[in-house]
Amino acid sequence: MPSVNDAVRRNAFLATVIGWWRQRRLDGRPGALGEDDEVELMRLAAETGLSRDDIRILAAQGEFAGGLMQRMLASHHISALDLATARPQLYDRMALHCAECREKDRCRHELDAGTAAAHAPDFCPNADMIRNLAVQGLNS
Repeated sequence: MPSVNDAVRRNAFLATVIGWWRQRRLDGRPGALGEDDEVELMRLAAETGLSRDDIRILAAQGEFAGGLMQRMLASHHISALDLATARPQLYDRMALHCAECREKDRCRHELDAGTAAAHAPDFCPNADMIRNLAVQGLNS
């Protein structure tokens, strides 16, 4: 089973991957990858267990650094670190769902208002998984 340190390193690594890809886009290189870039992306994908397309989704649409998913988990009394430690693949899948979500403004609003836990089933693509995690006892 991964340790807490593994989960912290994994989260930091994913943030680095996302930053790398976003910087590419800011530098005007969102399209085709050069040979060196392709090798780097393949290495990052292998290290994270994510596909190249998943990395692109997280980087292009994600609000990983903004912490919406972590805040949503916390609103249900679930530690993102505990989840990333105990079930890293599920954590990554949930991060992708969050990255692809088109309801970020509502999510942010509900989280800020303190109503996210009650209203998540109406908009959050991770609501069912979060509810199941709470039932399974991953909540604190």
